[in-house]
Amino acid sequence: MQNYTFQICRTTLALSTELPLVTGESMELFARDCGAAGLRAGCRTVPEVPEADGAPRFQNAERLIYQNGTAVTRCRRAHAGAELYARLDYDLPRPEEAALTVREADWRWATDYLRLWSTLCLPQLLLPFRTLIFHASYIGWDDKGILFTAPSGTGKFTRAELWRR
Repeated sequence: MQNYTFQICRTTLALSTELPLVTGESMELFARDCGAAGLRAGCRTVPEVPEADGAPRFQNAERLIYQNGTAVTRCRRAHAGAELYARLDYDLPRPEEAALTVREADWRWATDYLRLWSTLCLPQLLLPFRTLIFHASYIGWDDKGILFTAPSGTGKFTRAELWRR
């Protein structure tokens, strides 16, 4: 078993995995040994990720969300029509305990430093801790920062670079 601890805003995430994560510089910025974890997630691999039980709450090409009573299941696909590569299960009254299931064939891809946070559905898990995560770019101006959001691929970084120059 591999154990990792990350500090994200003021919340400590303890992650236990069967296999090692593919870490990188951007992930290592958050790696900390910070004592007691507020959020814990166990990760396991399976040959195929099982479908979720419950009523569908949301679905698009890459994300499926189901609810069965207070149990929430968030499933992920790489693209429309692809097999599920990950499934996150947690209970609304106790969102600090989550279980991540990842398809064995996709482990290195789904848990590398570029995708781990989205595979883990981290923005949703941090909501009970009064923490919001934005997909955004920013520029510094007059000793302050300007944060702007937009969908992926619309040119946020490009615009920020142009303004910076």
